[in-house]
Amino acid sequence: MKTSILSLDDTNYEVLCDEYRGTEIKSLNDILDKLAEFESKYPNHVALTTLDDLGQAEYTSMHAIMSHDLDDIEGHDLSTVDSSAFEDGEHIGYLSTKSEFFIQKSNFIAKAKSVTFSNVCRESLTLDNKELSVIEKIHANPLDYIDREVVIKIVPVEYPASAICAFPNGYFACDLSPFDNYALAKHLEKNYGYKLFGIGASLVGFQRKEPLNATQALQLSKDIAKLYNRDNDIAVVNSFSKLTQEFSYLFLKYVEYLEY
Repeated sequence: MKTSILSLDDTNYEVLCDEYRGTEIKSLNDILDKLAEFESKYPNHVALTTLDDLGQAEYTSMHAIMSHDLDDIEGHDLSTVDSSAFEDGEHIGYLSTKSEFFIQKSNFIAKAKSVTFSNVCRESLTLDNKELSVIEKIHANPLDYIDREVVIKIVPVEYPASAICAFPNGYFACDLSPFDNYALAKHLEKNYGYKLFGIGASLVGFQRKEPLNATQALQLSKDIAKLYNRDNDIAVVNSFSKLTQEFSYLFLKYVEYLEY
């Protein structure tokens, strides 16, 4: 996997943290190894990769930032913000420099703090049997679904779940919101040791050092069944129990419908 640092000229959006373009990806491990390398290079940062449909994911992330006012400067101390963010002594009205990342992070965490996994399970997200089959195929061959060109964001946060604030996704009404995805990521990390590593237009990805044991897999699968409003559904429980005992990574959909 090859990586190159991105500048504002390379993107359709303002760059608020260091970002790299990843190409020539040969396997999911290519991506995971590069994320670990970046986290070693950048202490006290989390490396977050995009997953599927980069253009759509960037588009919906931009709208999520705007619709949730994550770029609102009201109430923030701007004394440490780079001078390029001001014109004639006034802030230009949108976030445009790495020195302003703390604003988006602070706004995100404030809006997300009251959302729990129980809340997320009440969001009416579904997973039909065809989509379940798609999820199984994605686990078997991740690069059939993940883009062959990704963007890796080096996010100045302490916890993996918090990295979502750099790429908040979940814009449409029938999707999980960015704050739902944050609560989901926290739940999976706290209870099962899964670390958030990526988010795309439809998928959110997690990894742990090794697959779950049978007891852990069963409990996680029941949680996933609740997430998709198929409580104790045998098909869902058996499928995710098998997947999480076979693979050390986990892909979940957070959108209304998942296509392959």
